[in-house]
Amino acid sequence: GLGITIVNFNPLQPMPGTALYRRLLREGRLENERWWLDPAYRYGQMAFEPKRVRGEVLSAAIDAARERFYSRRRTFTRWLKNPAAKGPVNAGLHFLLSAVSRKEIRRKKGRSLHASHAD
Repeated sequence: GLGITIVNFNPLQPMPGTALYRRLLREGRLENERWWLDPAYRYGQMAFEPKRVRGEVLSAAIDAARERFYSRRRTFTRWLKNPAAKGPVNAGLHFLLSAVSRKEIRRKKGRSLHASHAD
C-alpha cells in the first residue's frame, strides 16, 4: 500500500478567472455562472456539466468513493497494510484522522456553501 491515511475526493470546480472557467462559460456548460454565490449550490455538487457523464452521476460516484475510502473496514485494512502506522502514536493518528474525516464529510454532505458555521 501507499500508506495513505487521508484523501480528498472532490469534483473539479471551475474557479472564476481560470482558463477552465472561461472555457466552460464559453461552451455553456456552467450550471450557474456564479455558482459559488448561488444559495442552491451544495457541497460536493458539480458546478458544470461534464461531457461524458451527467453531473449528478459523477457527484454520486465521488460520494461513493468517499464513503468506501473512509468506511471503518477500509480504514482498518489500510492500517494493517501500512507498516509506518503500526506504532501507537501513528496508529492513533491514522484512526483519529480517518474518523474526523468521515464525520466532516457526512456533516458537509448536501450543505450549502452559505450555511452558517454553527450548522
